[in-house]
Amino acid sequence: MFLSNLAIKKPVMTTMFILVFILFGVLAYFDIPIDLFPEVNIPYISINTVYQGAGPKEIETQITDKIEEKIATISGIDMIESYSMQNLSMIWVKFDLAKDPDIANQEIKDKVNTVIALLPENAEQPTVEKFEMGSFPIMELILTGESQSVTDRELFEYAENNIKDRFAQIEGVARVDLKGGKEREIRIETNNKALFENNLTINTIGSVVSANNSEISAGFYISQGMEISLKTDSEFQSLEELSELEIPILGGTKKLKEIAKIIDGNKDVRNKSIFYNNISKEMKKNIVKFEILKSSDANSVALAKEVHKLLPKLEESLPAGMSIELLYDNSVFIKSSVDDTLSNLLLGILLTGLVLFLFLHDWRSTLIVALSMPTSIISTFMVMKIAGFSFNMLSLMGLSTAVGVLVSNSIVVLENIFRFKYMGKNNKEAASKGTGQVATAVIASTTTNLVVFLPIASMTSMAGQFFKEFALTVSFATIFSLIMSFTLTPMLASLILPKKEKVNALGKLIESFFHKFEGFYTKILKSLLKNKLRPILFGFVMFAIMIAVMMTVAPQLGFEFVPEFDEGDLMIKAELPQGYSLERTAEKLQEIENIILSHKEVKQVLTTLGASKGTHIGLTAVKLIDATQRNIKTSAMNQIFIEELSKVSNAKISCRPNREEQNPVEYIVIGAEKEKLESYIPEINRKMKEISGLINYDTSFRTGKPELTLIPKRRMLSETGMSAFDLAMTVRSASEGIISSVFREKGMEYDIRVCLEDAEIDTPEELGALTVITPTGKYTISQLADVTFTEGITQIMHRDKLPCVKITGGPASGIPLGNVTKEIEKVLVSMNFPSDIFYKQGGDAEMMQETNIDMAMAFIIAIVLTYMLLASILESFFTPFLILTTLPMATIGVFILMFITGTTMNLFSMMAVIMLIGLVVNDAILILDYTKLLIRTKGLSVKEALIEACPTKMKAVLMTSMAIILGMMPMALGFGSSGKEMRIPMAMVQIGGMATSTILTLLLIPSLYYVFSKKEKEE
Repeated sequence: MFLSNLAIKKPVMTTMFILVFILFGVLAYFDIPIDLFPEVNIPYISINTVYQGAGPKEIETQITDKIEEKIATISGIDMIESYSMQNLSMIWVKFDLAKDPDIANQEIKDKVNTVIALLPENAEQPTVEKFEMGSFPIMELILTGESQSVTDRELFEYAENNIKDRFAQIEGVARVDLKGGKEREIRIETNNKALFENNLTINTIGSVVSANNSEISAGFYISQGMEISLKTDSEFQSLEELSELEIPILGGTKKLKEIAKIIDGNKDVRNKSIFYNNISKEMKKNIVKFEILKSSDANSVALAKEVHKLLPKLEESLPAGMSIELLYDNSVFIKSSVDDTLSNLLLGILLTGLVLFLFLHDWRSTLIVALSMPTSIISTFMVMKIAGFSFNMLSLMGLSTAVGVLVSNSIVVLENIFRFKYMGKNNKEAASKGTGQVATAVIASTTTNLVVFLPIASMTSMAGQFFKEFALTVSFATIFSLIMSFTLTPMLASLILPKKEKVNALGKLIESFFHKFEGFYTKILKSLLKNKLRPILFGFVMFAIMIAVMMTVAPQLGFEFVPEFDEGDLMIKAELPQGYSLERTAEKLQEIENIILSHKEVKQVLTTLGASKGTHIGLTAVKLIDATQRNIKTSAMNQIFIEELSKVSNAKISCRPNREEQNPVEYIVIGAEKEKLESYIPEINRKMKEISGLINYDTSFRTGKPELTLIPKRRMLSETGMSAFDLAMTVRSASEGIISSVFREKGMEYDIRVCLEDAEIDTPEELGALTVITPTGKYTISQLADVTFTEGITQIMHRDKLPCVKITGGPASGIPLGNVTKEIEKVLVSMNFPSDIFYKQGGDAEMMQETNIDMAMAFIIAIVLTYMLLASILESFFTPFLILTTLPMATIGVFILMFITGTTMNLFSMMAVIMLIGLVVNDAILILDYTKLLIRTKGLSVKEALIEACPTKMKAVLMTSMAIILGMMPMALGFGSSGKEMRIPMAMVQIGGMATSTILTLLLIPSLYYVFSKKEKEE
């Protein structure tokens, strides 16, 4: 072969050629970013619109419906999901994965801009944001203050003005969110009596304040050739000046302080954070939480390193009484996961080197083959850098799973070189002829691996994007291993192999064992090939075993989307009755915290009260002690919390063994009529709660909270020149207040809010007594409308513009996701919905279904491509069929090993099954290629050729299989505490598959080839 001959003849040039790859690979190693998972572009766009004081129904009709109508015409939309809540419209748009997220984002913005003019005047401008995979807090810190010396306001202002921007300036930080503390606000509080007596409204006072607090350009004039600007500066310089403002009233003016209180106060607190350290038993209530979110292309570990560098500087500059503390750092888990995967890779290389030494029992031979691993891997780093990949769980797992494959080509080449040396050839002749003879088999086995990963890299589902780096990294490494087997291996063999065979005592012992094993294998093979009936019976027995395993063992394997990680993080969400204030929510959360903190496994607890959905929501982030210090997994701890917190009254509590709010189980029930759809909810709830293994069950349907409703007296309104909208705006101004202007002090801006005193509208009577100024005079609300209690709507949800109800939950610890979704499907089918009501899957269940279809398609394409490749290389239509028979048979070992070890069938184990296609056929290619060579060159019969070829290649088959199995062993044994849940399923599948396929390759393949040899000759 040209390449190997060139390497043998020009070893210096070949060495330099390889060193080029190694040099750039090493340089790339230090420049490749580190992250937990590959960067995935997800075409999800969110549209949020705030409309203070508006209820869900008003939000739905005046905002959500209008935006949905506009954006629905955009091409490539897969789903539109919207939530209309108090004060907020939230719309999620999911595009087809083929859609460019940036283009989708711009198209949404363009459509939203056309609808802004149609939205209510007081509604804030909609914010359009592209969802990014890493748009979750990577780090959380708290700024705390001693309550005696530092107020909540001082804490918030220092965090906002002195710390937030310093975090935001770090490269890779997308956003820094603050939660907790109190934000300053200037409040002008009046009362209904003062308004009535002075013939004023909230809006009138706000307009006067705004008109008298401004800095306006008044043009310019030219003096002595100079242009001089003019401006009026009427901004309030102090609150005293504001209080002296003259307010026009009927018959004169009054100072603002005479009709209202001017309070240097705080905005209404809608969220609050509390931290408790269970180790030191220290509680901190006066805190502000920083959530640092990274951009999608940022290096998580590098970003965290910069934050750690900044912390000492921040601590030095903090005022007395303040302290800053890091609570959560996801980069620790990321780095640990990547380091553990990298250590598994290195350990796999060492174990593979060990098995090579046992087989080759010579350090020179071991060195020749073993060098192909690091050289291929280091060279791969160069291409990873060019492709923009990162060191993450998937790319490094790709290298780990490829360790055995990387040496298989060199093993085959070196083993054949030794055969020619035994024939009396010198090193160079043996290296040249030995490499050339197996070139076809080596190329065939390498390309079969590559065509398997091609469908994986081109999968269109979310899993396809997720595994793209995995598949391409393995492909790059495999290509480099092929190059090394045709350059490095023959070159070193021609230079450093001993001219005469030197066998030490260990080598003699090992060779003696292999000779005996080879003799034993030859006897079995001769017995099996004695006649054509025995191979047929053997084939039927193996087929029967495969069917039995598939029918008995395979169904007992659990199915889930991804395995649970033991990160030690839990998220507990408590939803209290609608209308609960922040104080009442805090009291209930204290009860929940006490239960959580009673466990010694809990390290710390961070509770956030209030969220976007209201002050009655509480989120508690629980951090457990390190996995090495506890005897219980995160998922099991989560189950304990579920059981104990179920006893807490008057609260709907859900617990998840991670920090995400997304539920793995999600179904959407959709109907054209909202009332008809909701009538099925009680029956659905009853049946769902009977499902064994379903936890955290909930629906998006909520019974409304009591609310005061105004029913306009239309004739009266008409006589006063008012409309129902004017009436609503008057009430909203009274209840919410209005932001009329801003107060500037020391370079900072603070809102000026004009509002009624808090106690003014506590009852229907007080609401009815509010003053309304009309063109015809003064009236009260009760004169213009009836005030009554009704049950309000708390949330309205749409899916593709239709009313819907979302059903959510998750599987209990140890229960596969697939088992739970099957039971839910049974319940929904049993509901016998009418034709205008239907349901869809969502969440992990939907992704699992899409992934199963995508994986099945990739599996079929990989088999077809493998067959086509083998047919073209072996110049036969039939031989590839024989080789591929090892694939379904290999599942015998896969299913049995997975069952014994309790491994589930998930995203990673399914990926490993597809990878098996490329692995299990390699040894069969080697044996059949050599068999054909013997038939062609020596004129042997098929039976004679098989009996000679199989024992001859047995050592190479065992070496490659053992190299792959031992390369996977560190992953299978779960070495490393972080991310092992991903690595174990892949390793188990490959070990079980390779163990079975090795036996099948040595016995079943020659049997089938012998049986169908006549057909082969006819071809």
